[in-house]
Amino acid sequence: MVSHNKPIDSQDWINRINDSDEYIKDMMSFYTNGWINRGEEDDKKIKDRIKANIVLTFTYVDEIINELAKMNLAANCVYLKMNSFINQTVLISVPIERYLDDEFPKIYAVASKIEKSSKSENYSVRFNFTFDDGNIDEENLKADGFHKTIQKR
Repeated sequence: MVSHNKPIDSQDWINRINDSDEYIKDMMSFYTNGWINRGEEDDKKIKDRIKANIVLTFTYVDEIINELAKMNLAANCVYLKMNSFINQTVLISVPIERYLDDEFPKIYAVASKIEKSSKSENYSVRFNFTFDDGNIDEENLKADGFHKTIQKR
C-alpha cells in the first residue's frame, strides 16, 4: 500500500518496478532497447512526417486566411500547437470587431470541412478561433503549447 503522506519519488518508483519482478524488468528492458534499436531510420521518418504535416497545416492555414479575406475579414495572428507528430491544433486570432461580424461564423464551416477531409492515420488538424482585443496573453498560450507562427503586419 502506498503511503499518501509524502510525495512519491519517481526515480525510487522506477527502481522498485525494475527490482520487483523479472517480467517487469524484462518489459522495461525491451522497451528501452526497442527505442534504441529503432535507430536513425525511424528518427528520420518521424522528422520527415512532422515536416510534411507542418507544410500541409500551413497550406490549410493559407486556405482559411484566404476565405477570411473573401469575407472582408482578416486574421491577426496564427498559433500552432503540436499535439503529436501527426496531430496539430491551429489557433487563429481575429480583431474583436471582425469576430463579432455576422459573416465570421461562416469560417467554421470551412474549417470543419478541412478538418474532416484532411484527416488520415498520419495527419489531423483542428482549427480554433478567438478574438483579439489587444489583451491576448501570449505567455499563457505558450504555456498551453501554442507557438506564434504568423502575425499580421
